[in-house]
Amino acid sequence: MILVKTATYVFAALVALFKNESGSHYLVFIDPEGLDIHFSTIQTIVEATGGQCDLLILFNTSSINRTIGGEREDSLTKFFGGEEWRGRNAEELLDLYKEKLKRLYSDIRDAKPYVESIEIDDPDIGWRYDMILLTREGDYTDVWKDLKDRIEKHRPQDVEIAKKTLDGLQTRLDNWAGPLLHYLDTT
Repeated sequence: MILVKTATYVFAALVALFKNESGSHYLVFIDPEGLDIHFSTIQTIVEATGGQCDLLILFNTSSINRTIGGEREDSLTKFFGGEEWRGRNAEELLDLYKEKLKRLYSDIRDAKPYVESIEIDDPDIGWRYDMILLTREGDYTDVWKDLKDRIEKHRPQDVEIAKKTLDGLQTRLDNWAGPLLHYLDTT
């Protein structure tokens, strides 16, 4: 119970800070445990900053898939801020969430929103996240687009070789030759 009270206090202090620092711009990174962040919390952040914020939200796609049809469906209703999630699959729910973020941003700030996600997954262990960026549309979003392209080009084998090398399990340069040549051909 102390943790909940502390988290509530910290969140209230942040909201007060956002409201008192007009003219400031914020980067807010949200990494919820499962579906613990309610959409009303996202709304409070965007409203408190007057839309003068960029949000990076870790969307736990795997957790959503596990929750659909289960006992904790009320957590989906809070996470999405309503019942419109019902009858949709995970891909549709990601699109729904991004659309809700766009509408929220448009309602608060007089600027065109940019909402895009990057899929981060490991099929070997069966988990998937999507990193969502909510910001104002502009040339600087090209950085996000480039990052998305780079991440989505990497094959699982390339990542595995990089992990082995970092762990000291693989050190010979010729072990990299195949993946490196593939990478150079695709960039």
